[in-house]
Amino acid sequence: MTRKLLAIGLLLALAACSDPRGTIEAAEAMGLKEVQPQGYAFFGCSEDDFYHTKFTAKSASGKQVTGVACAGLFFKGTTVRFN
Repeated sequence: MTRKLLAIGLLLALAACSDPRGTIEAAEAMGLKEVQPQGYAFFGCSEDDFYHTKFTAKSASGKQVTGVACAGLFFKGTTVRFN
């Protein structure tokens, strides 16, 4: 039971380290459409970033793209990185 609660707690903590709203705003500002945040991204951001959110979207030409939106907790904006 303790391991199950620990695993649930860890998943909830990681979910709190993603920023779906900020991801959508940053990706749409780059011209992407139909942005779908996919939750916490374990890889793809620097250790200085607090939020790590993977996403899928469509480019202006209609091509499916995937990436990660990385953001700091306070004074750093959101950076979009493509896979």
